[in-house]
Amino acid sequence: MVCSTSSPPADARFSFHWLALGERSAELIALRCAIYGGELAWVGAGDASFAWDAYDRVSTALLVREASRLVASGRLTVEHDGPLEVSDLVDWKRALPVGLRDAPAAEWSRVMIDRSLRGSGLFRRMYEEAREAAKRRGARLFAGASVAELRPHYEGLGFTYLDLPFRSTFFEASPVYFPAYQVIA
Repeated sequence: MVCSTSSPPADARFSFHWLALGERSAELIALRCAIYGGELAWVGAGDASFAWDAYDRVSTALLVREASRLVASGRLTVEHDGPLEVSDLVDWKRALPVGLRDAPAAEWSRVMIDRSLRGSGLFRRMYEEAREAAKRRGARLFAGASVAELRPHYEGLGFTYLDLPFRSTFFEASPVYFPAYQVIA
């Protein structure tokens, strides 16, 4: 996959850039460490082992910058490139209508936005970028998982939640997540 810059977002102060499939980024790892190890305290502040995992090797990452500073990111995994993390943690496809269970899926995960920019509309813009990328790559389902508090945000984007609570096996202090999906037209 070629790195690409998408069309400029509605707020031109941000630039959006997709990393190549499996491309590693020290900046992205640092952002994940700051959020998972600092803000959320799910892992030790110095533990970076979770910040780049097997799913990253089969995924692309959306990097969002304000000037030169990385302020947000999200990971997109398409099934034909490798396993979806949500599928390895919970059998969400079994709960889908029969006609959708075999549809190719993509997962939007590890969505992180700098605290100062939350509520600015950046979440929706990132979703639109990721959904379009998934569609271009052949996905018919767009999946993800979130904690209950974020459910209204995802439902506002058209996701349907499944009553299959689970915890991540990757974080000892993992919260309870719920899988969600939507059909990509």
